[in-house]
Formats: sequence, structure tokens, C-alpha cells
Amino acid sequence: MAPDPVPTPGPAPSRATLDHLHRALLSFVRREEPDDALRTALGQLSAEARERGVPPEAVLVHLKQEWSSLPLADSRSGPNDRAAALQRIVTMCIKEYFR
Repeated sequence: MAPDPVPTPGPAPSRATLDHLHRALLSFVRREEPDDALRTALGQLSAEARERGVPPEAVLVHLKQEWSSLPLADSRSGPNDRAAALQRIVTMCIKEYFR
């Protein structure tokens, strides 16, 4: 049986949207801003994706790529903390996409 194909990220979000998301993720990791800033950035990412016809799974690929590019994403206490944080962010992203 062939493995499931890895989803391709689809059209890339604009640089401004990715920069906004990057700053919001950094703030989230540093605990400098409440979740509202991250929710706003995820809403911008999701709105842009819907306008371009990008499916939600491709949005999550872009989100996870941005998360993994963060230098601070690896500084959390341990892998369980990192996984829980990412799970929370993915849930927020899905809610924003379908809102």
C-alpha cells in the first residue's frame, strides 16, 4: 500500500501575511501578547487563503512551516509543550478558516 501523499502547500500567502503571522507566533511563544494577536494573524492568513481558493490543509502546511522556522519554537520546555502549543495554534487556525 502506498503512503498517503504529503499535501503541497499550494499558493503561498503574501509576504505581508507571512510576516504578520511570524510576528504573532513569536509573540505567542514569548508570551508577550494575548492570543488575540495570533487569532488576528490566523484570520488574515485564512481570509487570504479562502480568497485564493487554497484548501485548509494547505493553510496548515504553511502555518506549520512558519512555526518550524521560529528559533524559539524549539526553546519550550519539552516536546510535549511544543506539541501542545502547535495543536492549540492549529485549532485556532481551523476555526478562523471556517469562520
